[in-house]
Amino acid sequence: MTDKTGSRLALLGPGAIGSAIAAALISSGHEVQLCGRRRFDQLTVEGEVGAGTYPVNYADDPTSGDVAKPADVVFVALKAHQVPSAAAWFEALVTDHTVVVAAMNGVEHEAVLRLFVGAAEVIPVVVMLPAHADEPGRLMMRTPGALSIPDGEAARRVAGLFTADFLTVKTVDNFAERSWRKLMGNAVSGGLMAVLGQRVDIEGDAEARALIVGLYQEVMAVAAAEGVMLPVDLPERMTDGYVRMGQGHLSSIAVDRIAGRPTEWRYRNEVVIRLAEHHGIEVPLNRMLTTLLRLGEPPVA
Repeated sequence: MTDKTGSRLALLGPGAIGSAIAAALISSGHEVQLCGRRRFDQLTVEGEVGAGTYPVNYADDPTSGDVAKPADVVFVALKAHQVPSAAAWFEALVTDHTVVVAAMNGVEHEAVLRLFVGAAEVIPVVVMLPAHADEPGRLMMRTPGALSIPDGEAARRVAGLFTADFLTVKTVDNFAERSWRKLMGNAVSGGLMAVLGQRVDIEGDAEARALIVGLYQEVMAVAAAEGVMLPVDLPERMTDGYVRMGQGHLSSIAVDRIAGRPTEWRYRNEVVIRLAEHHGIEVPLNRMLTTLLRLGEPPVA
């Protein structure tokens, strides 16, 4: 199946993020092969942006006739810990000439995927997409989303696929900075929500604010050791954002933890500890948070 540009597009992992990307591609006039386990025949987007119902082409078996041949562009919207279990999909969809667009959390997109995609070009993505899926094929979007990707020839071609007004895709020169900013939020706010099992309102709580600022400062120190310099006042500003967020948002890692599902704690939190150890940096607050996340993980089946 080819899109209007003559390219074969596929999307692996049509959960909330993947479904939003698929809806934006379909709304932009492209055909895209959705690949995953929980089949649905149409994609309904509800909310204040992107509302509509879109027909989909779905494959739930990488060995079936639904997957005729590899794709030119594969959007990967899996959670990082799900990647190994999707090995058969990568084998079916990816060649050395495929562009793999990694719409995933963390700062190690290529390292997570390289074993499964061979020599294919991997384009990492910073995802800022407020989407929620209560069931397969039904998506809620209250505000527009944005994907940021590092500038490059293939990245510009990918960005050019999107014309939907509810999801913008932009190439950026400061991708590493954006990636670490996103990791700071994922590690700290997401980690705390997952440990506590609820949204966290810290307004007026000086001790809680100091804890969150300290967690952000530790992650930012690791980013600096990795060569990514962030504004010195960023921890305070991100904590202000945390206060404003209050009871309004529940991180995806917390949703998974509450549901008893495995989480991305290694790629959102343990990565901070591992890189800190590599650089000889002490991160006691993040180490404690990561330990609590690890202890709360469901047992491996």
